[in-house]
Formats: sequence, C-alpha cells, structure tokens
Amino acid sequence: MRKGFLTTAIGILGAVGCALPAPACNGPPRAPVDQLFARADVVVLAVVDTVQQTPAKTYIAEEVRFTVLESWKGSKRPGDLVVTRSVISPGSCA
Repeated sequence: MRKGFLTTAIGILGAVGCALPAPACNGPPRAPVDQLFARADVVVLAVVDTVQQTPAKTYIAEEVRFTVLESWKGSKRPGDLVVTRSVISPGSCA
C-alpha cells in the first residue's frame, strides 16, 4: 500500500509541474517515476497554502507556498514550508 501511495503522490507532484497548457511546446516525454524519484533532491506530499500571481507586461510571475504533509526524500519534514516561483508566459513556440 505504501508504494502505491508514493507513486500516486509523485504522480500528483509531477502533474503540478506540467499543469500549464503548452500544446505547441510539448517537450520530450517525462522519465519514468522511479528515475524521477532517484534524481530528485526532495520528494514530498504537500498542500497548497497560497498562490500569488503578479502580472507584468508579457508574463505572470507566480509564487506558490506549500505546507509539507509527508516527506520521502530530502531535508523537508511535515509542517515545513516549500515555496516555488515560476513565470507563466506564451513562450517562443510558434
């Protein structure tokens, strides 16, 4: 049961990273979950606390704050804060 949960959690976290639509810019296929896990520095299950989007002229800066619920790899522990920052833009695919 634990392995199935881990696979599901990694799948959910992987889906978060590719949630933005990019039909003209799809990259190569993602590696299998076991390879992604092996290469990752940190693997956690976390819940989103806040999402802040700041519009600019040609992009949106986004900051997402997560609270860690469970940790399988790395230094993060339950209750720790994880912050991601990214840019949402139309890209250069035409």
